[in-house]
Amino acid sequence: MVANIDPNGDARLIQGLRFFKGSIGEYVWGVARGYGTGINLEFGQPLLHVRQPRADLAGDGQDKVSKRWRSRLVTAVGEYRLWLQSCHWTARSGNETITHAYSNALKADNILSSISGQKLVDVVVLDKKMVLKFDLDGELQISLAEEYEPDDDQFTMVTPEGSLSITLGNAESLSGD
Repeated sequence: MVANIDPNGDARLIQGLRFFKGSIGEYVWGVARGYGTGINLEFGQPLLHVRQPRADLAGDGQDKVSKRWRSRLVTAVGEYRLWLQSCHWTARSGNETITHAYSNALKADNILSSISGQKLVDVVVLDKKMVLKFDLDGELQISLAEEYEPDDDQFTMVTPEGSLSITLGNAESLSGD
């Protein structure tokens, strides 16, 4: 991956590119809408995340939240996770395209589901827009949303070493090779 940015630019963005460089050729899985217009993408080996019961938070109630806190929650997460948050996105798989989850949730779920299982083959950042390209004609475009500040975190990468939040607001031009 080649970076064409100001050497004094956002060091977090450069670190983020290292994440993507290591993810080229990796399968993406668990692609799903999160809260609001957020999207979660999992990469790498699946790991089990276990949240133990928390009776201290459950109280004596019988509502859904109380019952949930009294139970153990086990979920599979990727060794590497990408969480898109304060941004606009457009997803494409084959000839199907959707812009943001709010336009049609069912269509968004179907397109995002079809991206799961594809390999990441390229990442391009140009003019404050990032494009993730996948091997079976899937594509995810991410751009800065007008309603957010240029320095708002647009996505967070979670790795075994920790997490890193990044904005495209300061990006000039990046491209994968």
